[in-house]
Amino acid sequence: MIITEYFVMLTLPKTGSSFARKCIKDIYKQRFQKLPLHEKIAIWTKLKSPLCSDYWVENIKVKSKVGNNGIVDQHGTYEQIPRKHSHKKIISIVRDPISAYISRYNWESWIRKPPCPKNIVQKHFPHYPNLNFSEYLKLIDLALPYYVGHETPNTKIGLLSIQFIRMFFKDPEEVITNISDKYIDSDQVFEDVADIEFLRQEKLNHDLKCFLSKYGFTNEELKTIDNQSKVNVSHKKRQASSNLITPRVLDKIKNQERIIYRILGRQDISYSELTKSIDLR
Repeated sequence: MIITEYFVMLTLPKTGSSFARKCIKDIYKQRFQKLPLHEKIAIWTKLKSPLCSDYWVENIKVKSKVGNNGIVDQHGTYEQIPRKHSHKKIISIVRDPISAYISRYNWESWIRKPPCPKNIVQKHFPHYPNLNFSEYLKLIDLALPYYVGHETPNTKIGLLSIQFIRMFFKDPEEVITNISDKYIDSDQVFEDVADIEFLRQEKLNHDLKCFLSKYGFTNEELKTIDNQSKVNVSHKKRQASSNLITPRVLDKIKNQERIIYRILGRQDISYSELTKSIDLR
């Protein structure tokens, strides 16, 4: 996560968060360079808090004891925000789960590090790693209990939703332990998710500039965003994504990740137009 004088940004993986972090850090670097020497010295000697800091914590998988033991990274969760900064505005970046799955499929981390035991992978997919998109989604379904740490018998929730709950809910493990279709479709969801403003990955430059402008960032500073190179972009290494998405696949993702769609809908973030733009072949 990034902690600034005004806000905290949580970085959900594969949403453009690395790009946003780089933009924010570069803008604050420019601000720091313009500070009077005595203020710089106060920050260097820790007499004054930095304008912006990159705060790394234990990866969320450590808590569930399903991997990544001892690993710290930039993907801190709402629960991991230091108490002295919890009063600040919290933002993060989201994207359509359909787009997110396509990006992760193309990123191929599931090949470099299989998401569940190799014997399970080989049993269900003898031709692994040559999986089409539909098979990749089935692999992720198989991996869910290993990621969660237990079965989720009362729902067919998706991996992105579990990650979303871990990142943004006030008491994520309590929610995940008792997750059910009834809960996902209830209004209790809106009570349990933290108060976070979400920026859209699909319009990230625009949304990030609009957000920062609320805190007095100048047009000159905001030019950094438009001039910034993309970071950690997933390149298409397999067949075109338009050939991978069928109506059945779309319905599967929408149903399994509906808790995300419901929460984002409360902030008037809708992906219906994006979904319509996908060539269903």
